Amino acid sequence: MNVILSIAKYTNNHMKLNWSNYDLSDSFDEYISPKKSVRRHIKKIGNFFESLSSKEMEELDLATKAAIKSLGINFRVYSEGESSERTWPLDFIPRIIRKKEWDLVSKGLKQRTKALNLFIEDCYNEQKFFKHSTMNKDLILKSKYFFSFCKNIKLPNSSWSHICGSDLIKDIDGNFNVLEDNLRIPSGVSYMLENRYVMKRVFPDLFFALRSFKN
Repeated sequence: MNVILSIAKYTNNHMKLNWSNYDLSDSFDEYISPKKSVRRHIKKIGNFFESLSSKEMEELDLATKAAIKSLGINFRVYSEGESSERTWPLDFIPRIIRKKEWDLVSKGLKQRTKALNLFIEDCYNEQKFFKHSTMNKDLILKSKYFFSFCKNIKLPNSSWSHICGSDLIKDIDGNFNVLEDNLRIPSGVSYMLENRYVMKRVFPDLFFALRSFKN
């Protein structure tokens, strides 16, 4: 959504943003419908951004970057045996998820995480999964991450992975899909918490307004 900061295309320093001039891509757009109107469930937030001039939006973008820098939020990029530290990028345009939509996603993620934990436990115990599937069991049993000292061990509540970071994407129809599950070190969880802290710091009024409409 930070593409709207290419403001010359939509407005000028004193005029307001006009969503009808926003260019849609071929992917699903969280804010704008194919009819070039703000989606109903984010109408109030869409109106809020329309009330801002391009200068005010650029100031919000700068405030977001300044908050991230002052908090020292960085991430490390690994490439060809080397690593470098970069500032965490954060789009100040919030992603709004309807409650009924999130309730479904939340239920599915809990079920998925439980299934993943039961799979891990099965690999170290009865291994029923391998007997009833076409998966090559060597992918698991000969992996360097398969620890033989965990064989025949069952943990309370089958909690082998205490925290799971599932990457979610939306398809062209706007339906959530899981891209991948991170069970070892889901560092993205910490960024999610920091993102929310930064947004509350930059957009305190917006968070207060969000309490007044939940759907």
